[in-house]
Amino acid sequence: MKENNTKEEKKYIFDADPYLLPFKEKILERHERIEACRKKISVGGSLSAGLNNHLYYGLHRDAGGGWIFREWAPNASRIYLIGEFNNWKRTTAYELKPAGGATGNSAFRTCSSATGICTSSSSSGRAGVLNVSRLM
Repeated sequence: MKENNTKEEKKYIFDADPYLLPFKEKILERHERIEACRKKISVGGSLSAGLNNHLYYGLHRDAGGGWIFREWAPNASRIYLIGEFNNWKRTTAYELKPAGGATGNSAFRTCSSATGICTSSSSSGRAGVLNVSRLM
């Protein structure tokens, strides 16, 4: 019985297909770029943790029955939710506040039915957009 004391060698597609050998260098370059992107995107070694930002950012129901809207805008000085509900004006009632975590996280929370504590709510169902202001 043969013992294998060495690390398992990586196998590439050109190992199984000799027609790809002339393209070995390009295949390896692409593989390196993909691995570099994977490392850049992954969070704590997990690719899915880095790609599931939609589960945190955007509009979501919170534990108290209210709504929370989160946005990541690291270069913004202020972020406002504007629409028909506030006459398309930037108002402090609809300004996103800095949220915990990484720099650039901001959030706007609506009424919580559990506590009865509210900030201004946009429950009218009218159109709105996100307005981001940046220092120049």
